[in-house]
Formats: sequence, structure tokens, C-alpha cells
Amino acid sequence: MFFVSDNEAHKRRRILEFVQREPMIAVLLAAANFEWTAGRCILFFGNSPNVRIHKHLENTHGLKKYADLWGAEICQYDSSAPPLNEVVKNWDQFSEAFRMRHRLIHGRGTCNAKMATDPISQMLSAVSDLYAFARSRGKNLNTRASVRRKPKIAVFD
Repeated sequence: MFFVSDNEAHKRRRILEFVQREPMIAVLLAAANFEWTAGRCILFFGNSPNVRIHKHLENTHGLKKYADLWGAEICQYDSSAPPLNEVVKNWDQFSEAFRMRHRLIHGRGTCNAKMATDPISQMLSAVSDLYAFARSRGKNLNTRASVRRKPKIAVFD
């Protein structure tokens, strides 16, 4: 649905185009957009080699796992980096909105445009917070990520 080069505004427009005619699709796209953006942040700012981060992301589902991976890859090695639940300014409202994704994807609910509007707004706001975090650290998430073959900071077991 989206390409790496699609900027935040383009993705927002595309998601909002679905709200009136396919609100459930819009919710799922907004959730996928958040997950993609969080993953990009972890890839750009994480410590591990890209291959290892990609492997971890394959098994990362749900906000707790994203927050845990964010902490393990970013916060553990950069004391100035806030945890994911602080980067996303409206974390509590966002978390509640993200639950709609779970209900829809698992066939445990439905929604109309009115019901979908606030969750989509919360998810888009969370994505904006992630983009702001990346910009504040001099990165554009819609560009090619640098290849990292070794950890930024050596990890001794």
C-alpha cells in the first residue's frame, strides 16, 4: 500500500481517503502505518545490526513488544532517548485506539466511519510523534537506512 519513499502527509491522505467508504480498512492501514514507522525508528536508531533488528521486528506484534524492542534497542544504548510511551505523547488514548486494530484483524468487531475517526486520528498522531522524534535526531524515515553490520556500541555477553 505504501512505499518507503511515501512521506507522512501522503500516507495520512491515503488513509483518510478510506474512512468514509471502508472505515475498517482505514483503521488497519493507520495501525500498519504506526507499526511500520515504529519499526523504521528502531532500525534507524537501534544498536544492533540491521539483520538482527529485522529478525526481531518479524516477531514483534502489539504495543508492548514494540515498546520493549524500542527500549532494548534504543533506550538501553542512548540515555537521552525517551521510551516509546513518552515519544508518543497521547500514549493512553493511542493504546486504546490501537485495540480496535486487534478487534478488527481478529474478527471480534466492526466499525463505521464515526467509530473509526478517533482511533485513526490517535494513530496518525502517534505516527507524527515518531516522525518528530526522528527529525529531532536528524533522520528522515522515508530514506534508505544505513547498513549496520555491527552494533553501534559493542555489547559484551
